[in-house]
Parts: sequence; C-alpha cells; structure tokens
Amino acid sequence: MYVLFVVLNEIEYLSDIITKMREVGLRGATVLESIGSRNVVENELYTDSFLATIVNTVERQSKASRVIFSLIEREEQVQKAMKEIQALLGGDLKKPRLGMMFVLPVTHMRGGELERHIESRDRKRREQELREGE
Repeated sequence: MYVLFVVLNEIEYLSDIITKMREVGLRGATVLESIGSRNVVENELYTDSFLATIVNTVERQSKASRVIFSLIEREEQVQKAMKEIQALLGGDLKKPRLGMMFVLPVTHMRGGELERHIESRDRKRREQELREGE
C-alpha cells in the first residue's frame, strides 16, 4: 500500500487532477491548502498592522498551493496515476513552481474508502469461495 502526494502550485489543474485520479481507479483523495517556505519567508516583509494582515492574506491566496494525497493499494495504480497526472501538467514537472509528486509506503491504515473497498472485496471473495466449495 502507498500514499501518493501531489504538491500543486498551479491550482487551476486541481479539478482535472482529481477527475483523472478517479478515472485511473483511485478511490479518494484529500486536498489541503499549503504555502511553500519561500513564500512564507517573502511574506515576512509585511507585519504588525491590520493593513499588513490584509496584504499577507491576499498574497498568500495568490501564492497558495494544494497538497493532494491519496491512499493507493497497488504499485501499478501508483505508476498509472503519476503518469497521467504528469501528462496533465504538460509532461515536465521540472518546470519551476509547477509542483512535485512523491510516494511513500504505508504499512498500516484504518478507516476510509479504501479500507471499506478492500473489506467488501475480500468478503465477496470468501463468499464466492464458499459457494464454489459446496
């Protein structure tokens, strides 16, 4: 089991990426708003006033990124999802400030759509085996 992270700076691609993830068979994703450390440091210039707070909020929104993460059961699903997302983003994630993807192994999980799917699939498989054994 794996978790795919997509850090997306070009947030206009967000809906397309979520749609593409579903199309390749991923069962769900979580999206978080984020801001890169470079933008945090650059925004430290404006501090200590109400106007500065408004300016920081507007700048943060314009520089906001999203982190999409999805729990994925099989390696081939990871490869397919990454390939499709990269193609959607123009094929080259080396472009500055576009974003990045990475995958981490998951050794344990509880809850969520994927766990329910796995349990349902395993239950159906056991029922089928019992019917065939009769």
